[in-house]
Amino acid sequence: MKQVAHVSGRTPEEFASAYNETCAGLSRFTIEKVQPISDTSMFVFYDVPDELSEEPITESDADYCIEMAEPGTPGAKTLHIDIVVQSPHGRKCCECDNYDWGRGCKYKHGIVRTMDDACSMFNVIIEGRCL
Repeated sequence: MKQVAHVSGRTPEEFASAYNETCAGLSRFTIEKVQPISDTSMFVFYDVPDELSEEPITESDADYCIEMAEPGTPGAKTLHIDIVVQSPHGRKCCECDNYDWGRGCKYKHGIVRTMDDACSMFNVIIEGRCL
């Protein structure tokens, strides 16, 4: 569907900023032409496809494929995923999910400060929602 956007500014700087912002917002669409009205105003004509196509789903080399269900879907199950990574160079105890603020870490003995280097038990809970 053909659309038009009006871009304007009081000064050339404002116009340039408004034009860049408009083009960034239209980056998913095809800009067909621009029609200057004055030094600080123009129309931008662009085309919005009737149906935005999604990326095609292809086979991957992943070990598992997970399809997310809407919350409250009957029969939906919760899945816990552990990701194994290299030792946590540069990470700190306070970033770890095992670190309990005020109590320290259950995997380290003695006083554990927030900025101590993370040990091999370092983990971070990754939560996400598929839209």
